[in-house]
Amino acid sequence: MKVLIATAVIIGVVVFARRKPKTRKLRKLPSKFRFLSGIIQANNDYYNSLSQEEQAEFTRRVGEFIEYREWIPRSMKEITMEMKVIIASHAVQITFGYPALVLAHFKRIILYPIEYPSRVTGKKHKGEVNALGVIVLSWNHVMDGVRIPDDGINLVIHEIAHALEIENIVQNGEWAFIPEDEMKAFKKEARKVIPEIDAGTSLLRPYAATNQREFFAVVVENFFERPAQLREVHPTVYDLTAKILRQEEWAAKQEL
Repeated sequence: MKVLIATAVIIGVVVFARRKPKTRKLRKLPSKFRFLSGIIQANNDYYNSLSQEEQAEFTRRVGEFIEYREWIPRSMKEITMEMKVIIASHAVQITFGYPALVLAHFKRIILYPIEYPSRVTGKKHKGEVNALGVIVLSWNHVMDGVRIPDDGINLVIHEIAHALEIENIVQNGEWAFIPEDEMKAFKKEARKVIPEIDAGTSLLRPYAATNQREFFAVVVENFFERPAQLREVHPTVYDLTAKILRQEEWAAKQEL
């Protein structure tokens, strides 16, 4: 679960400007995407927590996520539509609080059947995000996240969380959607929690203590998979994550 930063992409000083959040407009679901609903319902608990109108909007965004990207199979014959829907649904889950956010910088998704040797590090990876706009995943670990939806480990959510951070600083039509003060507050809280992780007293797994980027990705996994536990153990982290993702309404409904 690596973030491979290309300095050519993220060079220079980034100036963040607060943008007025857009209100989600629930649009009619195009008929070409209606068949996706059954696949999403069977593989995404977050989708099942939404209202009927929100589910239609979620499904539309899954369809558009799939259409926008080039899907590249490696060491496998093809990436089926079901595979694409499962991956896309967990990506949309993270960005659903931002009505216009499509992660436009990330145009390619590479899928391996199992862990693969990274061309950059030479080590075996489960997944990675390249700042040049590529997301790489291993299908067996994608499905681990679907089969066990409450252990705080979900490969797609983890890697899309990395992609979200990169999208926020790459200077395109979508960048700077997370206000700088919110990320500063989150990082400040991370510095308080990481010693707890090292001491074994945190809900978060040890990998979260690797650095600030991995902390964010692991927190987002737990925010969606173990919201009540995260809220109880790390309430400030929970609230800041809900704010960053614009998921405050969903977060408030998760019972302790």
